[in-house]
Amino acid sequence: MIKLAIIYSLKVWLTTAIITPLALCLLTTIFNVTGYHEPFADYTWFYFALVGYGLAYSFIPFIIVCYSLYILILKQWTDRKTKLILLLIAEIANAALMIGLDIYKRNIDLYTLYLWLPYALVIALMIQFYKLKPV
Repeated sequence: MIKLAIIYSLKVWLTTAIITPLALCLLTTIFNVTGYHEPFADYTWFYFALVGYGLAYSFIPFIIVCYSLYILILKQWTDRKTKLILLLIAEIANAALMIGLDIYKRNIDLYTLYLWLPYALVIALMIQFYKLKPV
């Protein structure tokens, strides 16, 4: 059971850490959020920085989600119910991380929302995308 929880959580966490920064780079380029007028290729460093920071900062929420999934699997609920509860836990952990970072820097702003929304969306999609039970 713990192996299933770890593998599933790793899939969701790593996929989110890779896809979301790509989406953020594309959104930043399309909407020119930063006012940066260089070619898209110059965003390579930005992408890898976002992946690195995303992995580092989301490690504690990953552990919370992994442990929560293990507990949920032991309850032997339906996949739908398990995924719904896991989604709520993951989104709360993600939001708590973002709010915690805002409190730490003593500046609550819309930039945090700009970062949080794509992560929230991708986490939700990945939790629904991956199969919970092994085939």
